[in-house]
Amino acid sequence: MQNLEVSNFGKIKKAEIDIGDFTVLAGANNTGKSFVSKLLYSLLNPMNADLKQEALRRVVNLLKSYARYFPYEERRSSEIIRKKISEMETIAASYSEDGIQDFNKSLSELVQIAKDIERGLKRIERAIGVENRTQRVQSEMLALEKLSKALDSFMEEFKGGVDEWKYTQAELKHLIEQNLIRNFQVPSVAGLRRQSSEESKIAIDDMIQINISDK
Repeated sequence: MQNLEVSNFGKIKKAEIDIGDFTVLAGANNTGKSFVSKLLYSLLNPMNADLKQEALRRVVNLLKSYARYFPYEERRSSEIIRKKISEMETIAASYSEDGIQDFNKSLSELVQIAKDIERGLKRIERAIGVENRTQRVQSEMLALEKLSKALDSFMEEFKGGVDEWKYTQAELKHLIEQNLIRNFQVPSVAGLRRQSSEESKIAIDDMIQINISDK
């Protein structure tokens, strides 16, 4: 890495910073030193991640978050679905770019389990029936509906196979966005623009270029 260019980002109106093996940021208080350090960390930290595994884990964690609210009346079916999600969790955790298992193989296994879970959800919906849904069960069913939509979205994304570059690029974008939000403690990256009427631009050599607008 050699050069960082920033414009309209937080305290920084415009800056071009050369980065070497050892770089010192010096200056008066409140001039943007910590801002630049946080920015560099937010951008470079995700590059050390196994992006494919991170993406797989994120999908499974989303499904897992809904699985906590399954209908008590259908304990057996609910438990089967939880076990299936645990299987997905194991596959996602065991995949690594330097491991033996092929990414497409891991993904196809996850898709197959997701289909099993969808069938389980349909069984639960039929067993409970609309007329038997108490207020508590209705709130639990809402979680099931969210799980069903998440599964549909997951399988739709990979229906025609997977573009690994597009997939990892999307995960890198997500991790950078989450890092910026967390490290700068803002509700969205749009809140980091110095002037809200202008785009913020950040570039690191030829590796990364980020434009932050209202979206």
